[in-house]
Amino acid sequence: MLPTKFDIEVNKDNEIVLKKQKKPESLKELFDGFDYKKILV
Repeated sequence: MLPTKFDIEVNKDNEIVLKKQKKPESLKELFDGFDYKKILV
């Protein structure tokens, strides 16, 4: 099993927040929000 990755953020109270990164379920989800149409012209 791969180690869980965390996004480390600091909130407005200077508290460190660990956010568990969600693994993409598919390539579509992985590239969600990525405008690949600009590349495939």
